[in-house]
Amino acid sequence: MYEGPGILLRAFVLSPAERSAGLSPPGRARQHALPSSDQSTLNTDRPNVGAGVVAGELPAGPPARLPAGQLEGKHTMSLRNMALAPILPLATAAFWVGGVTGMPDPIVTANLEFGVSFDASQSREALDGRILLILTTRADPEPRFQVTASFDAPLIYGIDIDGLAPGAEAVIDGGVFGFPIESLANIPAGEYYVQAVLHKYETFHLANGKTVKLPMDRGEGQRWNRAPGNLYSTPQLMQVDPSETSRISIKLDQVIPPIEEPADTKYIKHVKIQSQLLTEFWGRPMHLGAHVLLPEGFDDHPEARYPLAVFHGHFPSDFGGFRTEPPDPDLEPDYSARFDVHGYNR
Repeated sequence: MYEGPGILLRAFVLSPAERSAGLSPPGRARQHALPSSDQSTLNTDRPNVGAGVVAGELPAGPPARLPAGQLEGKHTMSLRNMALAPILPLATAAFWVGGVTGMPDPIVTANLEFGVSFDASQSREALDGRILLILTTRADPEPRFQVTASFDAPLIYGIDIDGLAPGAEAVIDGGVFGFPIESLANIPAGEYYVQAVLHKYETFHLANGKTVKLPMDRGEGQRWNRAPGNLYSTPQLMQVDPSETSRISIKLDQVIPPIEEPADTKYIKHVKIQSQLLTEFWGRPMHLGAHVLLPEGFDDHPEARYPLAVFHGHFPSDFGGFRTEPPDPDLEPDYSARFDVHGYNR
């Protein structure tokens, strides 16, 4: 709930003795707060737990209303020194799931299951990675492009695979955790557009002697639904009923093609070099890239020296936000849900 300038989050935490006695919230409670200013202080009479914040005991009944940024107790610490403060809401939620109610309820195993496979035309070798199964009621865009972190997202379930051979099926059933409905056993029966994606992992033999399996970026910026070389299935509209005992087979019959390298222009050049240090550490060739914006007259004055500004983006495919022609005055403005801005394309 919102408490003036501070954000106050409620969580109920029972001690082992209280749980043994059968007590349950809100008989005893703790309060967790995330003040709006890093000058605010947090008080606690208990040792740090999780994100480092556990408040003093409160009486039974509704929680008292506390001043923003203040909790009952004796010891004071500054948010400036709390590196974990930004994740306090997540830690508070974790208290409710694990610290209060104990282990999460076991996921019910559905009679329905999906078997996901690929054949030798896609790969003659066994593959490692993560298989993601998406179910949605919308046909457009493809299910793999509909996945978001919002609660109106399509259903998605995932499992790791290690050495899945061509023709063998990886099984996703009601015991596989998913989002936003945690189990296939609980989804409503009906028609769904279904698609599966295999996000391929690569084996790295590191210079420190360890071996790990990770998804190597292939120019897409660590986007599993666009990573070149990943396998995916053609979307299918099908009737899905978790109460039926059946296995629905999904074939990974498509492969995401390579990303075309951007072409150099008069003003933008693209540079890629192999890093010796990164190559040695990761045990495979590793490259660093840059998109360089040149000033007007750069080619005409090779002797000139210019100041350099470096911006480290997150896997940009090219130099963005620059054009040599003004935007189309008749361009229809689009809407960016991420930034809540109309006309973001302009």
